[in-house]
Amino acid sequence: PMVIALGLMARRKSGDPSAARPPMPWFVAAFVAVVALNSLVAVPAEVKQAIVLATTIMLTMGLAAMGLQADISQLRSRGLRPLALAFCAFLFIGGFSLMLVKLA
Repeated sequence: PMVIALGLMARRKSGDPSAARPPMPWFVAAFVAVVALNSLVAVPAEVKQAIVLATTIMLTMGLAAMGLQADISQLRSRGLRPLALAFCAFLFIGGFSLMLVKLA
């Protein structure tokens, strides 16, 4: 829904209703396909465990890649506000996640 809403907003902003539709991102199509497959086909528990492990590894690799590309000197040159915002976001997400875990 978020990708569709952003696409519609971008189209409306251009002002030209005949403007070419923006292409659908491949990950959205893949996500919809996997959801449909999971709904139609019973996936064995062993396969689900392997998928969870692969997902964890890929997420870790992606976050590490983002961290390795971060330039500390650029972060310092921007001042303390972005770091304070990141710290506040970290606290919020951590607190919210902890709250959800305690509720479950």
